[in-house]
Amino acid sequence: MIAIKDTGSPVGKKARLKICGYAIVKKIDGKIYEYNGDELGHLVYVDFIEKYSNKEFVLGYGKTIHKLHKIHHIKEIFGRYFEPDLLPKINKGVSTKNTNPHTRKINSSISVVNAAHNKLQLEFYTKLIKKYGKKNVIMEDNYVDIKLIEKNKITFFEIKPYSSASLCIREALGQLLDYLWKEERTKLANSKIVVIGPTKPTINEVEYIDFLKNNLNIEFDYQCID
Repeated sequence: MIAIKDTGSPVGKKARLKICGYAIVKKIDGKIYEYNGDELGHLVYVDFIEKYSNKEFVLGYGKTIHKLHKIHHIKEIFGRYFEPDLLPKINKGVSTKNTNPHTRKINSSISVVNAAHNKLQLEFYTKLIKKYGKKNVIMEDNYVDIKLIEKNKITFFEIKPYSSASLCIREALGQLLDYLWKEERTKLANSKIVVIGPTKPTINEVEYIDFLKNNLNIEFDYQCID
C-alpha cells in the first residue's frame, strides 16, 4: 500500500507532509513496475483506494520514496486503511459482522475500502445501540448503512471511510437523498440525513457543511467518529 505525496517540504522549521491519495500496488502481466522513457518514466501499477485527498501531517518525509518503519507513523498516515481485514458482504437487518480476515476474489482497493467502511459502521452501530437501544437502530435495511428510528423521526446514516470530510460527504450525499426518496415511512415522519466519517472537518469543510445545512430542504449533518 502506498500514500501518494503532494509535498514533503517543511514550513519554516516545522515538518510537513501532505498526502493526496492512497493506492495498492498490483501486478499487470506479472510485473508491478516498468520504465517508459518516452512518456512518464518510472511507472508503478496500482489500484487507487482514494484520490484527491488533502491530508496534512507534521511529519518529515522529504525524499521521493520512503519505506515506512515507524508503526505510529504508519497508523497516522494510513488511518483506517492500516491493517485492514477483508470482510464479507452483510445481509439486510444484520446486528454484527465477521471481523476475521479471509480472502476475497475482488479488486484489492475495493476490499480495503469495504473493510475500513465495515469497521467504522460496526463501531458506530454499537455506539447508537448503547444510546438508543437495539430495537431503534437498524443496520443495512434496503442498503441504508444505519437507520435510527425515533418517535416521528427517522435518521439515515451513510458511513464513508475516506480521509477528508468533504470527500465523505461528496460520496455519501447522493446515496442518502436516494434512500430518503425511496423510504415510504418518511412521509409520516421528520427525517434527517447524516454522513459519518473518520476525519474531523477542516475550517473550509466546516463552511461547506454549513452551506449544505442552510441550502438543503432536509436536516443534514456530518459527524466524525474516530
